[in-house]
Amino acid sequence: MLHRYCLLLSCLLLLIPGSVAASSTPAGNSVRSTLAQTASSQELKDQADGLLQTGITAYGENRLDDAIDSLQTALSLYQQINDTASLSLIWQTLALIYGQQGLVAFSAADYTAASTHYQQQLNVAQQLGDPSLTAQAFGNLGSAAVQAEQFDVAESYLQQSLALSQTDPLNQARALSLLAVTYSVLGNYDRLLSTAQELEEVAMLTQNPSLQIQAAQSLGTAYFFQGDYPQALTYHQQVVTRAEALEDPYFQAIGRANVGETQLALKQPEIALETLPQALTLAQATGDPTLIGNVLGTLGLAHATLGNYGQATDLLQQRLQAEQAAGSLLGTAQTLNNLGNVAFLDDRLDEAAIYLQQAIRLWEDQRSTLGTDDQSRIQLFDTQVLTYRTLQQVFVAQGQPELALEVTEQGRARSFVEQLAKENPTPAQPKPTLAGLKRIAQEQQITVVEYALIVDNQEIFAPQRRDNQLQNQPMELLIWVVQPTGEIQFEQVDLTDYPALGDLVADARSDLGVLGRGGIKVVSTFDLEQQGNSLRQLHDILIDPIAQHLPPDPTEPVVVIPQESLLLVPFAALLDDDNRYLIEHHTLLSAPSLQALGLIQPASGSGAVVVGDPTMPEVPGFELAPLPGAEKEAIAIAPLLNTTPLLGEAATEATVVPQLANARWIHLATHGLLDYAGEDESITVPGAIALAAGDGQDGLLTATEIANLSLSAELVVLSACDTGRGEITGDGVVGLSRSLLLAGAEQVMVSLWAVPDAPTADLMQDFYQQVTKNPHLSYAQALRQAMLQAIEQGRTPREWAGFNLIGNSL
Repeated sequence: MLHRYCLLLSCLLLLIPGSVAASSTPAGNSVRSTLAQTASSQELKDQADGLLQTGITAYGENRLDDAIDSLQTALSLYQQINDTASLSLIWQTLALIYGQQGLVAFSAADYTAASTHYQQQLNVAQQLGDPSLTAQAFGNLGSAAVQAEQFDVAESYLQQSLALSQTDPLNQARALSLLAVTYSVLGNYDRLLSTAQELEEVAMLTQNPSLQIQAAQSLGTAYFFQGDYPQALTYHQQVVTRAEALEDPYFQAIGRANVGETQLALKQPEIALETLPQALTLAQATGDPTLIGNVLGTLGLAHATLGNYGQATDLLQQRLQAEQAAGSLLGTAQTLNNLGNVAFLDDRLDEAAIYLQQAIRLWEDQRSTLGTDDQSRIQLFDTQVLTYRTLQQVFVAQGQPELALEVTEQGRARSFVEQLAKENPTPAQPKPTLAGLKRIAQEQQITVVEYALIVDNQEIFAPQRRDNQLQNQPMELLIWVVQPTGEIQFEQVDLTDYPALGDLVADARSDLGVLGRGGIKVVSTFDLEQQGNSLRQLHDILIDPIAQHLPPDPTEPVVVIPQESLLLVPFAALLDDDNRYLIEHHTLLSAPSLQALGLIQPASGSGAVVVGDPTMPEVPGFELAPLPGAEKEAIAIAPLLNTTPLLGEAATEATVVPQLANARWIHLATHGLLDYAGEDESITVPGAIALAAGDGQDGLLTATEIANLSLSAELVVLSACDTGRGEITGDGVVGLSRSLLLAGAEQVMVSLWAVPDAPTADLMQDFYQQVTKNPHLSYAQALRQAMLQAIEQGRTPREWAGFNLIGNSL
């Protein structure tokens, strides 16, 4: 996608971008020494005026260092006589010069030097208290950071520029254009769309043709990554039309290239091959090697889609050379990924492995430049995940499924693992190794089942993610079983003979009575023959191929590591051919990744905190209903754990949170809010738990707040609706369960849907009775026994199968 180049070419590099760190040269020191003699104010002013004129002359002759030296000396003299008017003129002139220095460095692709000069301009602007100049300086710093591919830094600068540019449409448009570039690279496609829409508003307000082209380009890119290809095509065609009217060769080339790429996404490769050569001719007329290389790369994708792998490779190699010459880590990694995919499709497996491993090293380098913001790291990783999945396929095709497992782990839950590793007292391997993965299964004496979904590699042109799932349809399922001995078995499942996997998961949940996010339909009975077909099909796909590898003893733990839509599968309720639930045969847990499982530390808490039906806080937009069953649940459970429940008005956030730190058991029977983010920009992870408000607290314990706690709990139970769900990413489910594990919980029990109130209370009581009466049982075994009791009592799976235990199995 050429959005980066389109927007960067159109962003106006304002001539006032500088910085003001007082530079000093030997000549300047000599002048200052000479002027240190006693002199009258008028003499000082005359000397300063002369130096000012000398500096301005030097600036006009492009002798920028000489200009700075004279102006800095004049500045010192004006400060001695307190000539505020002249001081202001000098600051403004210095800003022009530093800006010019920054522009020269920027044009020479020396973005480090450019940033230094732009930082000087920012210092000048802030010294002057000039909001417009400050906005320009932040914008210039953001532009340099974008070109240096320091996108999280760029976002910070550009947001500050935007905040100061509300009355300056030109600066505002520039900041928005660069933010669109930033969000597209970071994978924040929702922010990309809203930013593009803001840019369109500015363009309409100003009636500026160039801004209108920028806005159309940004919107086309945003809709492309949202998967709305017809809308994307409309906007990219607008770019072409408007660029032709302005006789702008860059936008004509980029517009046509994006039209061609969108035609590929619409599965019209023959039409794309008519469009892209036109884009190439226009790009070549500009003489811009990076633009030419990107168009050649897009043309290569078109040929790859049609199976012309040799021609595709030649074209992509040309793009690779252009990206490497430009020093673009991002562009190089993208091209290596595409070359690897083409080589895999062409059965050049050794070559494919080399390309893909090189791309992964560059992806890792790029991620290492990001700050600590978890959400940004997750979104960026989501744009890179297909590289890992293609390399998995390469190793499988080479007959090396164990290496494929290693790559699978490298491409899963990376931000989560990195955060866990920081809290781990034992230094962890930065990347998972096969020996390390085997060791985890051996130490914990678990059977691990890890799933990986593989998409159609012909669709290499399509973006990777939209609406919590891979946009490309999974065509194959890879399954590894790691035994407690460290032995690994591997199976492949062809998904083309089954309904679309995401649809099958949705059908299974619907059959159970789960309509969607928090939605429940009344299902008083569950007919295994009438409503169990989708659960049987999922069993056929997910369990039958590996059934012979699973432990015969139903009490031995089986840790499931699902992916994408499989994260929503109620594994406990999957049905075999004898209409027996999977939980009847196996003790089940889950984990975000095998490496993460090895990093979760044993807890050391004592005592219990039990909360039930707190007085519900106010939530904008809807009302939280009381949960009388949750109150009864807490009252019944608390004595089993030798504690007193916190109920109603007593269960305030201010009261509950301090007690969580040292508790061994934490049980929260209340509402879980799946998507809550509030208006606080510090809330980066969706989700919240409802507690009572009061004492300065709003009663909403957010997932972001939870992640910042320090817990010592062996077990946290969120006996609330949808607490196991959240945003599905390449890092797993981002929500409440993840936050609790990051906070230090050893195991977390959550629900995959809104479980009815009364059956939940019964299940939880049975679970804790198992825990307290049979201390030899693990929490997973206790949960299994509680589920078996529910089955014996005739409960429908909707009433018991939604609960999932995540974390350490020890």
